[in-house]
Amino acid sequence: MKTSSRNLLFFIFGVFLTLFINLKTAKADTGILPTSPFYFFKEWRRNLQTFLTADNYLRRAEVELLHLSEMAAEMKKLDDIAPQKLGTLKKILEKYEKSSNNLANQLPALQTEETDNLNRFSDEITGKLTNQQTIFEELKFKQPKIKDHIEKLQSRIDGILTVSLNLDEKNLMKRWLQLFGEENTLQEIKTIGVLNRLPFESNPKIAYLKEELSIRLEARLLAEEFTKENLLEALKSYPVSNLHKVEALENIREHVLDYEIKTGLNLIRQQLLEEAGNNDAQPESQKIIEKAESAINLQKTRREGSAEKFLLQNIIDRAEISLEQAKRFYFNKDYLNAFGQGVTALTAARDGIARKEKNITELRVKYDALFGRRSPAATPFLLPLFSETEKLIVKISSKPEEENIKKIKSLLYTIEALIRKEENNK
Repeated sequence: MKTSSRNLLFFIFGVFLTLFINLKTAKADTGILPTSPFYFFKEWRRNLQTFLTADNYLRRAEVELLHLSEMAAEMKKLDDIAPQKLGTLKKILEKYEKSSNNLANQLPALQTEETDNLNRFSDEITGKLTNQQTIFEELKFKQPKIKDHIEKLQSRIDGILTVSLNLDEKNLMKRWLQLFGEENTLQEIKTIGVLNRLPFESNPKIAYLKEELSIRLEARLLAEEFTKENLLEALKSYPVSNLHKVEALENIREHVLDYEIKTGLNLIRQQLLEEAGNNDAQPESQKIIEKAESAINLQKTRREGSAEKFLLQNIIDRAEISLEQAKRFYFNKDYLNAFGQGVTALTAARDGIARKEKNITELRVKYDALFGRRSPAATPFLLPLFSETEKLIVKISSKPEEENIKKIKSLLYTIEALIRKEENNK
């Protein structure tokens, strides 16, 4: 009897050791789902991880982040294989809410952490929470009965992401661009959609990030010989509401320079609006109009005493024209066009101030690095692009105009995309 008890204890201890994984290499695999009778093993492991990291803020935050990623993966998998299990989904959401609150409580203490640990965790929290927000967008679309609960959790994650922006602010731009700039067109659109949710007034770099991602996306589309049909096909594979897609595309359209891409994005945007239901757009159009009004009022406050008063006034005037159109459409119960004009007003007010990147050295260094990567076979094709970039860099050295800086960035991203394509084909 004693031997059996001892063996049982060793078995349980072995299970816990197996389940208590190394957080530095942990991946949030779906694993056992809540519908399994063995799911309690996973919950035991989570409780043990929480208990053993109670006195270490960073480790506890890593544990909670891992748990959130696991639960998000469980919800996605469960929705794929058993979408009718609403009760189970709600239970996971409740546990997710508790764990997200625990994570939020750890963040204030992380400001004092060592730089290396903080950098690593900043990468983790940015990547994982952004991915979870995209999962939630899909769930909202596919499970409208729990939409309100999901939106509540998304607001919580918005707050955590906003705080996390300041954990390692010095490397913020580099981190986001590395995490979300090299995958594919749809990933960048999803990321911009997540950034749209964050309060832009909390960190001005949010607008800069969207601008950089949009310019990089433009370069990729140019390198891949952009067609409206290809982008529309990619968007159709993203199971979220058309209104969510429209808002992301409007932010991209605000920053791209290429006429063909700008026109194509506008046509796609209009098609997505036409395919959405007018009545479904009523609450969303009201929200977007309220957000636009708030953003315009904030810019009016900033305008007073600002050195960029003239620029701010132009942004405000442009946003107010679209806002008035949105209100007129809303009054006439044309909620789809009200949403479209509301998004235009919000984007103009929120993201209209482009970053004045005067660090010419940074652009020159990137130009030189790309010039060194070119292959002899590709040189004749890339030479005109390098030549145009070189002329613009010389031009902004004496007069750093914002539009030319955008053109240089777009050219550099285009060159980089073409060189990468050439390297992959070898």
